[in-house]
Amino acid sequence: STQRDSKVMRSMSRHAGYVVENLRQLRSRCRVVFVGRLDIEVPEEEREALTQELMDKFQCVPVYLEKQMQAEYEDFCHNVLKPIFHFVHPTSAEVCRAFAAEAKWQLYSQINLEYVRPVVQNFNDGDCVFVFDLGLMMAPTLIGSRARTANICFFFNTPFPSSEIFRTMPVRKQALQSLLNADFIQFHCFTYARHFLSCCSSLLGLENRPSRGGLVNMVFNGHHVHVRASHVGIDAAVICRRLDEERVKQESETWVKTFKQLNREFILVGYDDMDPLSGITLKLRALQSMLKMFPEYRSSLVLVQVAIALHDSREEMMHREYAEEVHRVVDEVNAQYPGTVMLRMEKMPFAPRVALFAAADVLVNSAVRHGLSLVAMEYVLAGNAVGGKRGSLLLSEFTACSKVIPGVIRCNPWREEDFARAIVKSLRQPKHEQEHWNAEQMAWCKHNTVLRWAENILEDMKRVRAHMVEMDEDISRTGCCRVGLVKSSHKEISSNILRPSEVNAAYSSCKTRLVLLDMDLLRPSKEDMEEDAEAVWQQTLGSIEL
Repeated sequence: STQRDSKVMRSMSRHAGYVVENLRQLRSRCRVVFVGRLDIEVPEEEREALTQELMDKFQCVPVYLEKQMQAEYEDFCHNVLKPIFHFVHPTSAEVCRAFAAEAKWQLYSQINLEYVRPVVQNFNDGDCVFVFDLGLMMAPTLIGSRARTANICFFFNTPFPSSEIFRTMPVRKQALQSLLNADFIQFHCFTYARHFLSCCSSLLGLENRPSRGGLVNMVFNGHHVHVRASHVGIDAAVICRRLDEERVKQESETWVKTFKQLNREFILVGYDDMDPLSGITLKLRALQSMLKMFPEYRSSLVLVQVAIALHDSREEMMHREYAEEVHRVVDEVNAQYPGTVMLRMEKMPFAPRVALFAAADVLVNSAVRHGLSLVAMEYVLAGNAVGGKRGSLLLSEFTACSKVIPGVIRCNPWREEDFARAIVKSLRQPKHEQEHWNAEQMAWCKHNTVLRWAENILEDMKRVRAHMVEMDEDISRTGCCRVGLVKSSHKEISSNILRPSEVNAAYSSCKTRLVLLDMDLLRPSKEDMEEDAEAVWQQTLGSIEL
């Protein structure tokens, strides 16, 4: 419906979808198949035809989940897992109950299995499998136990907490053991990788050692796991090309007129989700303190704060209390310093968004914890637009991108006075220094693209796998993929692939036939065994007609 399309639905990170979408560029080098969930309900009788059409046209395999099951799964990921992985110490007994037997952890594992089935069905020996984010932490062991030669990379799109917080999760060992069935585990920065290594050491007693190419190696039950830290980039070429669109130029003129009417010289911009982890209230308090300490900016500065309201699968707005608090603080700041804050509760399309970035002097980020955010990179590239100011970057030190983008001004959003002074420092940054760092940031964004990031991972995965084969090391996870989950059967893998009609037609049309039988599968079950077991067995063998 139109109403649903106008809402931004929650996700562990919408930027992860951007990364997956841009991996399509790898199709020039290899076959890429996407496995993911559809946001619409499809009748049972239409699913097979739709699956075939999506595979033929887009190389995509849909996962069908019941609406209620999907809602409970998302609730568990956002209300239980996400806070823990964003360094929020659990204090409620509900967290413990969520992991109890027959509770949402079992549902979580079941949905992970639903995602894994199409992966196994489309798997070819030695394929590389990318698994994205903490919503699928049990996928590596499920894939590894069914496709033992898979070269699996698990990508953490979120932060990874310190061991003191991670250990509060009741299923901490199961989660770690499942992740260690991957061949590669990817983090945005080494801080998160170090936390993961610390958890593996304290909970599982695993040692790690440096490996070639900036990797860290661990051995889990004979299986070699490599940990890598590398931040995802942005598709700079596409964004720079779209900056020349006529719509961007029109939006730029609109913003210039707006700020001219407001008679504001210095433009700050914030672009965040309406989420407590975004720290919007901390930003507003710091701005209030800054105007108090530096009165010369009271009539010449404006903050355009875009806060994107998120909705759950039931289309209900999330974090309502926090949104009310944000509105209250905005009203308070504007009452004290009229016209200082413009709050926009919407997700802006590309043209007005980059036009706003191009008109801004400083991008201000105050996240209290963040994994992947591409806003800072888009802000840098927006400086290439006609009339772009090429402003400064003021990022929270708790974001991963603040550690990799050169020349950013880092701040601690919890220290209000220091944050306020950092805003002034950004506005007063010398012109030559700003131009130097903007050139460095532009070069970094154009060099570190999504495609380059993916190609580097693939090259490392292939190189490490080839080295393991040369050293006659185990690549089939013979000792490590039994992690408390139901083992797969041959039927689970093959029943949805082999169709009797197709098999019979192929068998009838071929001239040379090779039939392989697993004799154990031909044995009757114990319930069907009669007293004379040998006679029954001979009768079964005699009934086979080749």
